[in-house]
Amino acid sequence: MIFSVPNFLDKDTLAVLQKKSEHVYKLSQEDKHVLLFKDKVKINPSRGIYEEDRNVQQCHRFKFWSNTNNIYDEVIQFFGPEVKTTLDKMIDFFHTNGYSEIQISNVWFQYGDTNTKMYRHSDGEIHGATYPNCFTSQLFVHKDWSAEQGGAFRIETEEGTHTFNSDPNLWLVWNRNHPHWMEPIKSAPTLRTIFGVSWFQGSTRIQDPPGSSYKHKSLVVNETNWTDRTREVDANEK
Repeated sequence: MIFSVPNFLDKDTLAVLQKKSEHVYKLSQEDKHVLLFKDKVKINPSRGIYEEDRNVQQCHRFKFWSNTNNIYDEVIQFFGPEVKTTLDKMIDFFHTNGYSEIQISNVWFQYGDTNTKMYRHSDGEIHGATYPNCFTSQLFVHKDWSAEQGGAFRIETEEGTHTFNSDPNLWLVWNRNHPHWMEPIKSAPTLRTIFGVSWFQGSTRIQDPPGSSYKHKSLVVNETNWTDRTREVDANEK
């Protein structure tokens, strides 16, 4: 399942979130994860596979994780009231589309430039909720971004691969088991900025390690299914 909503926020709300993203960038840190393939794979950029022996997730993030259920109040306390209107509109969208018990798992601001690497991966399930009830969303909050700058976002489903330019104020939502990746950024005179949220409903576990609920996987797709062929290592190992 994928939702794509252009012009998600009104002009004033978006401006407030943009200002917040610029402020917290000063507090962000590099977030880098490297996973080594058990077997070498064929490089295939069209499927988000950019190296034959490893998968890399590398960007700057400022994030809030929690190992409890709904963290709506804690997120607003952590980031400030500037994020409340945006979260409320996102929650209303889920409710309108039949997800009446939707909850927030974690929230982050993410920043991309020409050094950013977001290879093919999928996200873990959350607190035992089924994948149809686990979502990742991202809202592009930078002010300008042309297709020529690269950094298109791609999501693979059983029906095919969906490609989205990093258009300002575009909100994307997808089930967390769908492999997804970001094409390399070619030019970034300003940062590509994302307001990201993980969502779930119908949890069967709580008190998992913060935000992990099974770490991101690097998935290689064969003709019939998605197969995990990786192990996680320290980013400095390779």
